[in-house]
Amino acid sequence: MARSKPLGDIRTHLMLLRTMAAETGTDTVLAFEDGRLAPEEWADAVTRCRHCGWAGACTAWLAEPEDRPRDIPAACANAHLLERVKAE
Repeated sequence: MARSKPLGDIRTHLMLLRTMAAETGTDTVLAFEDGRLAPEEWADAVTRCRHCGWAGACTAWLAEPEDRPRDIPAACANAHLLERVKAE
């Protein structure tokens, strides 16, 4: 029987997700306020981030000095959610 990979630290991944949103110009606070982003969707996004195998590369990507907003990387486990929130 294969062991499942343990989830990443919730605080670490919450900060990665919040930073990814900020770096890509995705206003999740406004999305919460106007109902485009439900609390359950955010909780699911944090869980997806905690499962993501790109977390190490994500940390490095976020640390690169770049002008903002940046394009949402396709490797991000939450790229579709962030793109939707950003587009609406």
